[in-house]
Amino acid sequence: MILYLLKILICIPIILILIVLSLKISQGTLLKKYNDKYVKILDIVSINKNNSIIILKVGEEGCIIASSSASMNKIKDLTKEEISKIEDDIKERNFKIQDFKMEKIKAKYDFSRYIGKFTKKEDK
Repeated sequence: MILYLLKILICIPIILILIVLSLKISQGTLLKKYNDKYVKILDIVSINKNNSIIILKVGEEGCIIASSSASMNKIKDLTKEEISKIEDDIKERNFKIQDFKMEKIKAKYDFSRYIGKFTKKEDK
């Protein structure tokens, strides 16, 4: 029984590491594919069902666009500094979200609390 638990405890982390590595590799290739585009949508904020605000980057310039089902209107032109700040904020937000997801995964698959229960039953 102990040998079986040891095999499981060794295999599960290896499988989780392989899953995380494959996701990181696939995410990297997807980001490279879309980051090489000349026109980028940096962010979209939905105001309601039909209206949204879009932050758009075209080459080195950018703008904020209001989009509705009937039309699209440019609200503001963005400077290079504003675009780089927005991109940095988005990257930071994505890292925080990724860290939060990893913490939830670690908490979900934390088997240390169960290992103590199994070993105590066998010792009796």
